[in-house]
Amino acid sequence: MSDAVTRWPDFFIVGAPKCGTTALYSYLAEHPDVFLPSNKEPHYFADDLASPYYVRSEAAYRALFAAAGEHQSIGEASVWYLFSEVAPTRIRDAVPGARLIVMVRRPVELFLSLHNQTLMSHYEDESDPEKAWHLQTARRRGERIPKLCEEPRLLQYDDACRLGGQLERLLQVFPRSHVHVVVFDDLAAGTRSVYEDVLRFLDLASDGREEFPRVNEAHQSRLRWLEAARRRTDRTLVTTPILTRTLRWFGPFRPLSRTLRRFNVQKVEKPTLEEGFHRLLTEHFAKDVEILERLLERDLTAWKDPAAPAAGPSGQAGRRRRAR
Repeated sequence: MSDAVTRWPDFFIVGAPKCGTTALYSYLAEHPDVFLPSNKEPHYFADDLASPYYVRSEAAYRALFAAAGEHQSIGEASVWYLFSEVAPTRIRDAVPGARLIVMVRRPVELFLSLHNQTLMSHYEDESDPEKAWHLQTARRRGERIPKLCEEPRLLQYDDACRLGGQLERLLQVFPRSHVHVVVFDDLAAGTRSVYEDVLRFLDLASDGREEFPRVNEAHQSRLRWLEAARRRTDRTLVTTPILTRTLRWFGPFRPLSRTLRRFNVQKVEKPTLEEGFHRLLTEHFAKDVEILERLLERDLTAWKDPAAPAAGPSGQAGRRRRAR
């Protein structure tokens, strides 16, 4: 076994989902001194979360990095590591010197984007975000769980969007010097600056990148029944050992699935919330935002203001108190 295969990753993008992780992953993947596997989200260390698509074997996980160059920095981006209660400790035990990148976003924006994503993936079957929010109590009891949702905890939007508490838990495992936090507003307003900050955190030289195309914009299926059928078929193939072995000889099935998914996807307008519910959620998450303010030493007042505009390419919702 080569040295590349036996190496653990040097850095991890640990989440949160829908906070720009896919964009940062795609930019770093093109850096000549970085190796990122094609399986963006193996979630090997989050063994408290269930999915047939997660990598569970250490041998299979390490094999993801077999093609890495001897001098390349190895990374991966499993966006539920921050949410997982065990992943940070497992990462520390395997890679004590690992560097972690955390990406955070205004909770109300995160909830809307996460709901849209779970709807797209058929983890969610309630298209109205407010109704989906109010289903959380029933779902915690095991009720109203969509058939294609392998991990019902990902429908607990309240827990998933409390990034202040999740970051606080992470910093009880890793020292602050090993954790770099990216605020989504900054990524939207000045992508190049954020990218260069990440490279410095990883001790990587600038590659002079100037183009930062938008990645992973809001989208939904044109035909939900077709996407549901594709996902059911994929899950059956992945979870049935004899079919999995057969697929090693008949590889075209997986590329066909990906092609079908691309065909069936369309961009959609970003969802919005009714004003009263928007205000309720903003107030609901205010205490968690205050945890982020303390940990980041940054003013995030706009995240606690229901009237404040969402972050976008032309502005930031928070001001830095002190550069980290």
